[in-house]
Amino acid sequence: MKVQLKRLAPILPAFLTVMVLPVYSYTSFISYKPEISEEHLRKVSGAASYFEDVPFPQDANIISQDNTAGSQTATIETQKTPQEVQEFYDSALTSNGWKIETRDQKGEVFIYEYKKEDKRVMVTSSTGQGVTVLTINLSQL
Repeated sequence: MKVQLKRLAPILPAFLTVMVLPVYSYTSFISYKPEISEEHLRKVSGAASYFEDVPFPQDANIISQDNTAGSQTATIETQKTPQEVQEFYDSALTSNGWKIETRDQKGEVFIYEYKKEDKRVMVTSSTGQGVTVLTINLSQL
C-alpha cells in the first residue's frame, strides 16, 4: 500500500489542480453577488425611476410595470409609511414643476394626484404586512 501512495505523490498536485480548482472556481463564480445596485445605475436625484419625470423611493421594489397607449402604470412596494410616501412625492414632484391636485384617504388607502402640463400622476398607497404598496399611474390628459 505504501508503495502505491509513493507512486501517486508526484501526480497529486496536478490532480488537485485539474480536479479541485475548477470546482472551487465555479462555486465562487456562481455565488458572486456584485455590490452595485440598480439605484446606483440610475441618475434620478435621490430616487430610482421607471417613468421619465416621476421618481420612485430609493428602497422601491418594483412588482409590476405596464405601458398602454397614453398611460404607464407601476406597482411597487416600499418600507416607507403612507405619510412618508406623501411627503416624498410632494417634495419630489412639486420641485419638478408638478402641482398637487388631490389628496384623499379612504380607510387605509391614500390617493394623491399631481398635474403638470398635459400629464397627470396618481399615486395610490396602502399598508399591509409591514410594507406600503404603491400603484403609480402616469397618464396623458
